[in-house]
Amino acid sequence: MLLLQIDDATRDAHPFLRRDDHCWYCGDYTARGGLACSPIDELVADFQKSVSRQGRPEYRDKTRAIQTVGRTFRNAFVPNAFRQCTFVPVPPSKPRTAPEYDDRMVLALGHMAALVQDELLILADVRELVLHRESYVASHLTPAQRMRPEDLIPLYEINETIAVPQPKHIIVVDDILTTGSHFVAMKTILQARYPNAWIGGLFIGRRPEAPDF
Repeated sequence: MLLLQIDDATRDAHPFLRRDDHCWYCGDYTARGGLACSPIDELVADFQKSVSRQGRPEYRDKTRAIQTVGRTFRNAFVPNAFRQCTFVPVPPSKPRTAPEYDDRMVLALGHMAALVQDELLILADVRELVLHRESYVASHLTPAQRMRPEDLIPLYEINETIAVPQPKHIIVVDDILTTGSHFVAMKTILQARYPNAWIGGLFIGRRPEAPDF
């Protein structure tokens, strides 16, 4: 699957993105559009299934979606990208100690890294460089009350235990690009710690029609 890039024709749908923000995505996502809308809709719906369903038959769909996302990301880049870039997942909305903690993107990037090592003999750099200080309600559960970058920045902090070696190229990875608030908050935190690093964004999908702010 070829990645699509946010450009002047699509940037206005994501109000917090700036002209110097570089973001790529796999396809368009229709929020609450139903499983029949597109393959991206179905993939995201399975990927975001609640961990409370673990142990049920349908949870296999989530596991399969995690593997699909990992494979998609592995296929999306040339080998040199895996040599040069550090992949940083946006932290989930709940801490590890919470029953609702969902590390789906960490698992997907881990699967990507395993494929890169097996197929390309390259050790991809995947690091949870950003952690959150406290939990919050996930954006896809409260689409009418999405947080702004200034709301998220105080919740984030650098994971200093794995902060070195300093990355030169960082790709922030998240499920869906909507307003761009999580990406901008992550970029702000990472730029403060790594002022010389290039920072871009990678998403499974983007929602073309973001809410007005």
